[in-house]
Amino acid sequence: MCLPAIRALKEFCPHDPIVLVCRAYLQDIYRHLPEIDRLIAIPNKTSCRGFFKALRELKKNRFKLAILFTNSFHSALLFRLAGIREITGYEKDGRGFLLSKKIKYPNNDRHHSTFYLDLVGAFTGKDMTRSYPDDLAILPGEKQAIKDILSSQGVEAGSTLVGISPSAAYGTAKQWLPERFSELMQKITREVQTAGILLFGSPKEYEKIENIRLAGEDNHRVFNLSRCLTLRETMAAISLCRAFIGNDSGLMHIASSLKVPLVALYGPNLPRRTGPLYTQARVFHYPVGCAPCLHRDCPTDHRCMTAIRTDDVFAAVRDILGQSA
Repeated sequence: MCLPAIRALKEFCPHDPIVLVCRAYLQDIYRHLPEIDRLIAIPNKTSCRGFFKALRELKKNRFKLAILFTNSFHSALLFRLAGIREITGYEKDGRGFLLSKKIKYPNNDRHHSTFYLDLVGAFTGKDMTRSYPDDLAILPGEKQAIKDILSSQGVEAGSTLVGISPSAAYGTAKQWLPERFSELMQKITREVQTAGILLFGSPKEYEKIENIRLAGEDNHRVFNLSRCLTLRETMAAISLCRAFIGNDSGLMHIASSLKVPLVALYGPNLPRRTGPLYTQARVFHYPVGCAPCLHRDCPTDHRCMTAIRTDDVFAAVRDILGQSA
């Protein structure tokens, strides 16, 4: 969701190198984007050792200006100690005294991408009313390489690939019911004879995703890729899909930025704030009185997710596959 802001920044500062600092596990997302001149990966876990390792790396570069898309105290302290004097960011988490240009965090329901664009507007003094693309880049060589990997996993060439991401890193509150994912996969394999279903997720989610796969009757055309692909390979595999179904998660947003026809399943969060930016995405969301919430696991009956019916999601997927065919 920060990609439009990065592109806006490059438009207004075309001759200045843009260096993106991010957690190591996220750097694959930003590769091969022409607006980003260089990536600096910092440790994934917040620790004293990781903090000082990142600090040494930033100090070597002697940066003069910075924009913080994160809202944490940790990120502002890191940049300030690295010697960066001009730091623009939202005044959150008690870090206002570390910022040279502190922006009041807006209390509204606009999409999250606009929060990042407003930071660029404050940094450049430019008007940010126009829109910017959020496209990600997958190279032709990466697509061919992932085709070879999929073939080695038993995925037949020419399959109608349907991607599914049944997890969400934040917790089960944002996840559609596992048994409904299983039902959906059965419907797809039963009615789409050429379908090959690719299940995506992180390695730590492998067992949970495998249980979803095994619950289906016709699972020889369902492939659990959560333990055999890097994030970059996952992105390349998603780019080959004719349809994608996912919870409110990072992989769903990747599918959106790759312009893969998708069905997004929303529960406790509000799509108008964090929904996919792809205008042709189908979003399922049934507002309930207790939403939005910040629970990792629903303390009641998970009504926001149980309201989404398998038949309705399948109808949307079938419509997408019909249109793409």
